[in-house]
Amino acid sequence: MVTARQITIRHERPHETEAREALLDRAYGPVRFRKVSQRLRRSREPAQGLSFAASEHGRLVGTLRLWNIDAGTAGAALLLGPLAVDPDYRGRGIAAALMRRALSEAARRGHRAVLLVGDEAYYRRFGFSTAGTSLLFMPGAFDRRRLLACELVPGALKGAFGLISATGRIVSKTKAATHNVQGQIVHRPARHAAWKSPTVVRNRPRSFPRRRESSIWVPHSRGRAEIPTGPPPFLPTTRLELER
Repeated sequence: MVTARQITIRHERPHETEAREALLDRAYGPVRFRKVSQRLRRSREPAQGLSFAASEHGRLVGTLRLWNIDAGTAGAALLLGPLAVDPDYRGRGIAAALMRRALSEAARRGHRAVLLVGDEAYYRRFGFSTAGTSLLFMPGAFDRRRLLACELVPGALKGAFGLISATGRIVSKTKAATHNVQGQIVHRPARHAAWKSPTVVRNRPRSFPRRRESSIWVPHSRGRAEIPTGPPPFLPTTRLELER
């Protein structure tokens, strides 16, 4: 049996990204990519210093991140989630320990409010309620009864209304780990992640072929220009779309 005393709550480490994704898959399955809160996290970096992990002897068994958002007219706030614990380690108080550590660190760093989408019956113990969120809206269909907030500074959400929007730093496309359209992490060498050959051109005449094996045709101010595929030493002045 695993007890809370055996678990270490600490900051997430950079090399744990893949283990975290696997843990979230076990905890939630593919439905996690369809949650409306995922729209506020997709292709964004988590808030600085607010990614936490629970581990036992080096094994990742719990995860929690917070994300930068704007809470309508209230301005800067945080979005909490997803909170996940390995199914084999549930019922040991790990989720509660992650929550308390995250809220304590967020307050210490000067953040004013934390929002989440979840069951009030569970999160009430940490200070979350629907008070302050009645006039706030998620970027998609959501259950208003599950939109909760915890004011780290009293009155931080007083009179707040409007759309909740993501403000976190966008994940760099040159990183070795990049997000695909679902928000999943795709690992590939950085030298391949940073470049793919240009293929499609806006407003291209219909007579131009989409692809050629050795080169592509693009509109040019003086007619047609042939550009070799593969990473060139420079980008042409013609406006191109790059596939990522």
